[in-house]
Amino acid sequence: MFDVGAKPNLTTEVGILRKSSWALDQPLETIESGGGRIVLRIDRCRTQETRLSKSLSEFPCKNVRFGYLKSFVKALNPDIKVKCIVCPPDEHSKDSWCQWAFET
Repeated sequence: MFDVGAKPNLTTEVGILRKSSWALDQPLETIESGGGRIVLRIDRCRTQETRLSKSLSEFPCKNVRFGYLKSFVKALNPDIKVKCIVCPPDEHSKDSWCQWAFET
Protein backbone atom coordinates (compact mmCIF):
# COMPACT_ATOMS: atom_id res chain seq x y z
CA MET A 1 0.00 0.00 0.00
CA PHE A 2 2.83 2.43 0.84
CA ASP A 3 5.23 0.93 -1.73
CA VAL A 4 8.19 0.96 0.65
CA GLY A 5 9.78 -2.33 -0.36
CA ALA A 6 11.31 -4.88 1.97
CA LYS A 7 12.77 -3.66 5.25
CA PRO A 8 12.02 0.07 5.10
CA ASN A 9 14.52 2.26 6.94
CA LEU A 10 13.85 3.86 10.30
CA THR A 11 12.57 7.17 8.89
CA THR A 12 10.17 5.41 6.53
CA GLU A 13 8.94 3.07 9.25
CA VAL A 14 8.16 5.96 11.62
CA GLY A 15 6.51 7.80 8.71
CA ILE A 16 4.20 4.84 8.17
CA LEU A 17 3.50 4.66 11.91
CA ARG A 18 2.41 8.31 11.77
CA LYS A 19 -0.28 7.24 9.30
CA SER A 20 -1.61 4.47 11.54
CA SER A 21 -4.91 4.74 13.39
CA TRP A 22 -3.07 5.10 16.71
CA ALA A 23 -0.98 8.05 15.55
CA LEU A 24 -3.90 9.75 13.82
CA ASP A 25 -5.70 9.82 17.16
CA GLN A 26 -2.66 10.95 19.18
CA PRO A 27 -0.60 14.04 18.34
CA LEU A 28 2.95 12.67 18.07
CA GLU A 29 5.95 14.92 18.28
CA THR A 30 9.45 13.92 17.23
CA ILE A 31 11.82 15.01 19.95
CA GLU A 32 14.97 13.31 18.72
CA SER A 33 16.06 12.16 15.29
CA GLY A 34 19.47 11.04 14.14
CA GLY A 35 22.18 8.51 14.69
CA GLY A 36 19.89 5.56 14.04
CA ARG A 37 17.33 6.68 16.62
CA ILE A 38 13.99 8.46 16.53
CA VAL A 39 12.11 9.33 19.71
CA LEU A 40 8.40 10.13 19.60
CA ARG A 41 6.51 11.81 22.43
CA ILE A 42 2.79 12.09 23.07
CA ASP A 43 2.07 15.31 24.91
CA ARG A 44 -1.70 14.97 24.89
CA CYS A 45 -3.31 11.56 25.17
CA ARG A 46 -7.01 11.81 24.40
CA THR A 47 -7.75 8.45 26.00
CA GLN A 48 -6.02 9.29 29.27
CA GLU A 49 -7.38 12.83 29.40
CA THR A 50 -10.93 11.53 28.86
CA ARG A 51 -10.47 9.03 31.70
CA LEU A 52 -9.25 11.76 34.04
CA SER A 53 -12.14 14.05 33.07
CA LYS A 54 -14.50 11.25 34.18
CA SER A 55 -12.67 10.89 37.52
CA LEU A 56 -11.15 7.60 36.45
CA SER A 57 -7.53 6.67 37.06
CA GLU A 58 -4.92 6.55 34.34
CA PHE A 59 -5.04 3.38 32.27
CA PRO A 60 -1.77 1.41 32.52
CA CYS A 61 -1.34 1.20 28.73
CA LYS A 62 2.39 0.47 28.58
CA ASN A 63 2.13 -3.27 27.89
CA VAL A 64 -0.63 -2.84 25.31
CA ARG A 65 1.16 -0.02 23.48
CA PHE A 66 4.54 -1.74 23.66
CA GLY A 67 3.11 -4.91 22.15
CA TYR A 68 1.42 -2.95 19.36
CA LEU A 69 4.52 -0.94 18.47
CA LYS A 70 6.84 -3.98 18.54
CA SER A 71 4.48 -5.90 16.25
CA PHE A 72 4.07 -2.90 13.96
CA VAL A 73 7.79 -2.41 13.35
CA LYS A 74 8.53 -6.15 13.21
CA ALA A 75 6.00 -6.60 10.40
CA LEU A 76 7.91 -4.14 8.22
CA ASN A 77 11.50 -4.36 9.44
CA PRO A 78 12.47 -6.73 12.26
CA ASP A 79 15.87 -4.99 12.54
CA ILE A 80 14.21 -1.94 14.10
CA LYS A 81 13.88 -2.06 17.88
CA VAL A 82 11.31 -0.27 20.03
CA LYS A 83 12.09 0.92 23.52
CA CYS A 84 9.71 2.47 26.01
CA ILE A 85 11.14 5.52 27.70
CA VAL A 86 8.01 6.27 29.71
CA CYS A 87 4.35 5.24 29.53
CA PRO A 88 1.62 4.78 32.15
CA PRO A 89 1.72 3.23 34.68
CA ASP A 90 5.19 4.86 34.81
CA GLU A 91 5.36 8.23 36.46
CA HIS A 92 5.45 10.93 33.80
CA SER A 93 5.53 14.69 33.60
CA LYS A 94 2.29 16.61 33.16
CA ASP A 95 3.31 17.66 29.64
CA SER A 96 4.31 14.21 28.35
CA TRP A 97 2.23 11.05 28.58
CA CYS A 98 4.61 8.70 26.88
CA GLN A 99 7.81 8.50 24.88
CA TRP A 100 8.98 5.75 22.56
CA ALA A 101 12.40 5.22 20.97
CA PHE A 102 12.84 3.47 17.62
CA GLU A 103 16.40 2.35 16.91
CA THR A 104 18.39 0.48 14.30
